[in-house]
Amino acid sequence: MEIILPILVFILSYFIGSNSLKSFFSVKFIPVLFLVFLFLSFFAMFGEQRSNLSVGISRLTEFNDTSSNKFVYEMDEEEKLSPFERSSNIAQVSAVVGLTESNGFYKGLASSPLIAAFIPRVFWPEKPAIALGVWFAVEIGAATETEDWYNNSINMTIPGNLFLDFGWVGLLIGCFLIGVFIKLLWNASGFYDNKFNLLGTFLGVYLLFTGFLGIGADLQILITYLAIYLVLFIFNIFFKRTNENTLYRADLARK
Repeated sequence: MEIILPILVFILSYFIGSNSLKSFFSVKFIPVLFLVFLFLSFFAMFGEQRSNLSVGISRLTEFNDTSSNKFVYEMDEEEKLSPFERSSNIAQVSAVVGLTESNGFYKGLASSPLIAAFIPRVFWPEKPAIALGVWFAVEIGAATETEDWYNNSINMTIPGNLFLDFGWVGLLIGCFLIGVFIKLLWNASGFYDNKFNLLGTFLGVYLLFTGFLGIGADLQILITYLAIYLVLFIFNIFFKRTNENTLYRADLARK
């Protein structure tokens, strides 16, 4: 996603800025098409090998070394996933249902680590990292422990997370409450209220951005939403007076 999102943002802004489909057929658009083609060409191989690679800059080096090995090109056809196949959540949802069939519903245990997010680290210095995706990957046998962390993380999806914990009833009620929570955040941002609206600009754009991407990987996104809102709310308090003075001076200048 870190590779393809900047490309998508550039394409959308390029189209919106030009306000014409003709821009997609101009010479200036060729580099973007090249990047998209390059990404699609190695996507399947990278997806198959990513759990065997490290992170950061070293991932690029290891991937380059791995791609030169002959066995990489002899992958099982079922393991080769295109970007469109990769974006599907069928595998995650199927794994969630498989866990409930073998272990029953978790009755809140799968989401219980999120409670630790509300305990400040100053009171709990050894507070562990909250990584529901890693836990889920280990639970379904798709991740192993390494020297530093784990080699894989798989998103449960929000519906999958709710169903795993609380079944169909929890899924329906939980999705409704999440929708209400996001609506409250949107209303609190005051996106259209006035100019120089720091809270509205950043929080509104963030909500739109994550909304187009499917909200989040699991229920952790709710903690992230709340944390971002509180940080922006505090910043907004400090900058609100400055914004009001700026608007006042601008009105005086126009008069």
